[in-house]
Amino acid sequence: MWYNLTMNNLYPTGSHARSSESETRTESIITLAHKYGINTCFHELKIELDTIKAILEALGVGVNEELKNLSNFKLEPFLDSKTPKPLKLPDLLDDADSIWGVNAQLYAVLSQKSWGIGDFHDLRDLLLGSHKLGADFVLVNPLNASEMGAKMEDSPYFPRTKFFLNPIYIRPEDTREYALLNDDERKIIGFLSKNARNHTLKSKIIDRNYIWAHKSVAFDVLFNAITRDEKRIAELDKFVNKAGVKLTQFVKWNLWHIREHSGVPKKKRFYEWLQFVCYEQLKSARIAAKSAGMKIGLIGDLPVGTAPNNADIDISLAISDANADSATLDTEMHEIESEFDAISRHKPSASSGSNDKIKQIGLVTEAFIGAPPDRHNSAGQNWKQMPPNPLVYEQNDYAFFRELVAQVFNTVDAIRIDHMLGMFRLWLIPRGNDARAGTYVDYNYVKLINIIISEAVKVGAIVIGEDLGVPEEGVAEYLSRTGVLGVQVLQHLFDTGQEVPHVSELRKNALTSLTTHDDRPTAGYLLNIGSHVNAPNSLTEQYILKFLSYLEKHGYITSTLINTYRTEDDESRAKLKEIMLAMHKFLRNTPAKLKAVSFSDFTLETRRQNAPGTYKEYPNWRLPVSDINGKIVFLEDILALDFTKQIAEVMNFVDKEGCLNDK
Repeated sequence: MWYNLTMNNLYPTGSHARSSESETRTESIITLAHKYGINTCFHELKIELDTIKAILEALGVGVNEELKNLSNFKLEPFLDSKTPKPLKLPDLLDDADSIWGVNAQLYAVLSQKSWGIGDFHDLRDLLLGSHKLGADFVLVNPLNASEMGAKMEDSPYFPRTKFFLNPIYIRPEDTREYALLNDDERKIIGFLSKNARNHTLKSKIIDRNYIWAHKSVAFDVLFNAITRDEKRIAELDKFVNKAGVKLTQFVKWNLWHIREHSGVPKKKRFYEWLQFVCYEQLKSARIAAKSAGMKIGLIGDLPVGTAPNNADIDISLAISDANADSATLDTEMHEIESEFDAISRHKPSASSGSNDKIKQIGLVTEAFIGAPPDRHNSAGQNWKQMPPNPLVYEQNDYAFFRELVAQVFNTVDAIRIDHMLGMFRLWLIPRGNDARAGTYVDYNYVKLINIIISEAVKVGAIVIGEDLGVPEEGVAEYLSRTGVLGVQVLQHLFDTGQEVPHVSELRKNALTSLTTHDDRPTAGYLLNIGSHVNAPNSLTEQYILKFLSYLEKHGYITSTLINTYRTEDDESRAKLKEIMLAMHKFLRNTPAKLKAVSFSDFTLETRRQNAPGTYKEYPNWRLPVSDINGKIVFLEDILALDFTKQIAEVMNFVDKEGCLNDK
């Protein structure tokens, strides 16, 4: 196995090998935990023995059997020599002062013809429109598939699979099948589109279930038309054959999941066709951006975990099972389609809780990912996401992870890896417990990162690791050696008691932005609308003043602006924009390889997309991009705004020596 002792020393001091035959069972379990990378203490927090045993069992370790074979166990740390060969950054990043892009939550970007939610057509227009402004990339939220039944998950970071795409992003009118429809069928599509769009405009909330109900009817009409074009059927067959057992297992999961939650589903061919169209429309958007001259293109986002009861459980079993083949799975699905209530053995394989079955599943089914108690949240956090199983990864030579990364790079031009620290360790919480009853489990970061780099090299892609938070000692240095870019958020620099360094001393090998989807947009931050999740209003006022004072000290703004931009008259709005432009100048002047502008900053949006730690009390992931008064603004109009062009001019500015000016 592997052991992560080059980081923070989380283990008790002294040898972890058995000291004598009289060692107690408790000491033996602790030793067993160390063998499998399970941390037995975290700073001053004691990890209970029950937690350790529960995590061992969740990983598929037979505790009693393993305890008999510990006498020869010796703990050995990673060696620095195992650092993978660094990823060579593209030559275009040598002139990183001019590389900037747009960060957007695609679902929130509405256009005049979208169905009340941003889609692949909007992505194409966003890429092309951003490029015209001078941007060389667009970073979007994860586009992975959610449920396709009566209840669709709102959070894009809570997918049911990380292998396939969410059909809610399909623009029905852009499908090849739309050209095959008759006038009456097109009228149906038009009615559904108008109704879905008006629902969002009226409620000012993105209701995915309502939109999906309308789109699924439209997809039914479109799918029935495919029989009118034999060439199109052949193209679908080619896609399905290439996707192989992964797609077959995903479709199989859909059939069962939708049957159990929403009545009788469509035929398997329908779900294959949906993925076919997803990949077709996404590829079209990427090709358009590259053809226009965008240097990087689409940066995708890979979430850290998956939702419970997900399709990746079955996909991982198919990948690990050398005997799995499409013909066998097709037979099973035919039986599922014919007799839903007859044969329980065709339900998703992971329903068995045996250790033997766990040892084949690439995901830990009996524990969730979260975060330990800290100064922000004394109760810790339970994200309710299923983590990868490090033991199965190792056992199967990381086949599941290799195929996942390869598939991801087939759909994007670069990748942002959410919670990159999870490549090193994850806080796992046994099911049924709160976050405090968890512990860190180490992952073989050397192999995981090496796989990512190897796949990135094949396609010439950039890798960005979201390393926000408090990493273990040595993590930042390790990532820097691998060529993986980190993430830097300028708002966060001012949220501590530490002095903020000069702009020239900030991180270079990073994607830097003013804000993120978990933070308030810049206008909301400056106006202090919607308190910081983990801090009282008075404290966030101190953070804001610290940021503004820094800008004043370095000549970006004057002191008169600090005290006169918060009223609602036109003059104050102009001053708010002036400060925001100064903040973007600060962003532009950082030495970061990549700089990202929040799309919602163009409209003076004040609301964050996600308020961590909230559930029903905040409309997380459901807010369309709006102006400062809460009025929805369409993509076409946002790209044409004077303020959008002003921010773009700031980001495009380079002095005649080729270096950015810093006042």
